[in-house]
Amino acid sequence: MLTRSHGIAHRLALAIQDDTDVAMCATAARLADEDRAKWPKGGVLLVANSQRHASRLVAMLTSAHGVVAATVDRILDPRVAVVVVTKNNARGYNGAIRLGAIVRGV
Repeated sequence: MLTRSHGIAHRLALAIQDDTDVAMCATAARLADEDRAKWPKGGVLLVANSQRHASRLVAMLTSAHGVVAATVDRILDPRVAVVVVTKNNARGYNGAIRLGAIVRGV
């Protein structure tokens, strides 16, 4: 059973996540640019908390940073500079050999 304190804690966690998402996306965009300067098919693996969070990060990267970003289903697509995977998806970690960095906040 959730009490009022659970609701407050959840809202606080979401507010903190909103702030850290901005920094995570900026870092992922910068690292992807750096990696792709050396390896044109490279990029970054960005770890999200959930599928909903992953979709939000993809949208932020695309709109705010102009980065080609997608979820893990396009991990092999060399046009994708930032691949966003959920923290529980082992395929993302194992399939990210072309990506030069991992950014995570979860």
